[in-house]
Amino acid sequence: MSIFVRASGRKQRGAAAVEFALIAVFFFAVLFGIVEFGRGLYLWNSVQEVTRYVAREAVVCWREDWNTMRDARGMMGLPVLPAAPEFTSANITIEPLRRADMAVLTGANLPDNVDENASNCIIPDAVGTPRNCIGYVRVRVNASFTPLIGTLVWFPLPSIPLPLSTVVMPAESLGFMRGGCAA
Repeated sequence: MSIFVRASGRKQRGAAAVEFALIAVFFFAVLFGIVEFGRGLYLWNSVQEVTRYVAREAVVCWREDWNTMRDARGMMGLPVLPAAPEFTSANITIEPLRRADMAVLTGANLPDNVDENASNCIIPDAVGTPRNCIGYVRVRVNASFTPLIGTLVWFPLPSIPLPLSTVVMPAESLGFMRGGCAA
């Protein structure tokens, strides 16, 4: 009887390796798909959190510090968001809004310094209309999710655009108390 056991054992050598190879393709595809789905949900939720965080920082810092703040603190103090290489500070837009009509202030319309902004917000011009006063700060984050698994299997997957995240907050000190805004 031991002759039959040995003979059948020789014929079955390598069967487990072949079965593993057949199943491993599907197993790892499902495993990496679950990881990418989780990473996509993480990025989807992080977009709103980063927008809120940058808006909170922007309302207490003067506009000259916004680029430095966006680069250094936009990702919670990190150069890029962990597990999301496509989400960088280049995706963040910070815009000062006029208090009277919430129009975007650009170029010559912007106050030169914090003191001028404070006086513009308090004292109207000769006609009685409010001057260019930064009353609100709008922060927008626009990003898209690019699955990383496509680069591993040489099969490019399309980018999935994430919803535009916008936060508008009323301006607070805008850096009136110097020292806390520089990164």
